[in-house]
Amino acid sequence: MKKISLLLLLSLSITSAAPLMAFTSQETVALNRHKKSLGSEIKAYLKCIKGDRDCDPEKKKIVSTAKKILVLIGVVVGGTLAWKYFVKKREKKRKKEIDTKYIEQEVKKYYKKEQKEKKQTKQKEEKKEQEKQAKFEEQKLRLIVVSENPSEEELETLEQALKNNVINPNEELFSYPNYLHAVKSSKAAEILIKHHADIDFVDPENMDRGTPLMSHITSNQDKDQLTHNAIAKKLIERGADVNKTKGRWNILIQTAISKQNAEMFVALLKAGAKASFGDWDKFMEAPEKFQEEATKQSASDTIKENIEKYIKMGKK
Repeated sequence: MKKISLLLLLSLSITSAAPLMAFTSQETVALNRHKKSLGSEIKAYLKCIKGDRDCDPEKKKIVSTAKKILVLIGVVVGGTLAWKYFVKKREKKRKKEIDTKYIEQEVKKYYKKEQKEKKQTKQKEEKKEQEKQAKFEEQKLRLIVVSENPSEEELETLEQALKNNVINPNEELFSYPNYLHAVKSSKAAEILIKHHADIDFVDPENMDRGTPLMSHITSNQDKDQLTHNAIAKKLIERGADVNKTKGRWNILIQTAISKQNAEMFVALLKAGAKASFGDWDKFMEAPEKFQEEATKQSASDTIKENIEKYIKMGKK
């Protein structure tokens, strides 16, 4: 209240005090008189400020107006400060909300990324496991091909794999040029031929290894010669080329003679293999046991006659 009173007195006395700031020496008497008058004015205003009943009505109005002005100024200033405070608070809240939203978005992004990475890792692991399993299954299939006596179930598995293109019968198998070179069972050979294994496949990087028919005629192991002969006959039945030549010799006939494989020698002649004089020369040099066996194996009169003719020529 004292502060308000002082402010009122200051504001009310500015007008009265303004003339005093420019006084001269001739106006000293007037100045003293004016001081007394100002003092009485201040006392009168103080009475009105304090709320005395004998306060001058005019001065009371002035004090009342001044109070209203001060209240208005207080309201305006207070309102402005309050508005600024609430604006600042709202901005702070909004910023916090934005920060919270940003953090939530970043957390979501991170979670999404983490989930994606986990999924990719899982997919890679699954793919790796599938590839591993596929390789294992492929290895099993390869072993079926080179098995001497595969079971019916294994043969069914092999056929299913060929049907679904799981393996390619014209690819290299272990050290063999293709699957037909490596096969050890006539039943497996039948399945491979049925599913488009090349019966005349030759390794382009090593032509001397010959065709699958050559591979099976070349085998000279007594224990599996019958199996190789059966596979070779199967290849001949399916149209394998029996006239592979090298110079003036039929390589297949020469091989059958050198391996003393009478069964395949006769089978080649029956299939239309053309024997040159050089091939018959080789035949006549072969042991008598082989020549006799070849004669027994001949069902065709023409082939039998040819064999007997060359045997006689060799004995002369």
